[in-house]
Amino acid sequence: MYIDAANSEVENALKAVEARLARKTEEEEQLIQRCEGLTAALDAHRQGEREANERIMELEEEIAETQNLMKKKDEKISELERRNMVIKEKARSPQFNNTVPLQEVQIYSNNEV
Repeated sequence: MYIDAANSEVENALKAVEARLARKTEEEEQLIQRCEGLTAALDAHRQGEREANERIMELEEEIAETQNLMKKKDEKISELERRNMVIKEKARSPQFNNTVPLQEVQIYSNNEV
């Protein structure tokens, strides 16, 4: 009877260990699945960040191009205003004979830029 009792205790201990092992295996599987999910989320985030950085670079290039165009337009406007001033000054001079009314002298405008 002593052997049966010891055998029964060993069997109970074995069942407890097997149950713990099953729980640990299940927990491990859950952790692996969670890790895989987090890895996929991280990869998606990195891809989104890469795409956002590429878009930022594209927009910075567009801004630089736009600023360059604006500078050229401002320079053109300044040149046309300077030329208008020269024409007006000539129109006021006695050598021009004031034959053309001053309103008709301004031939350059901001709309022509």
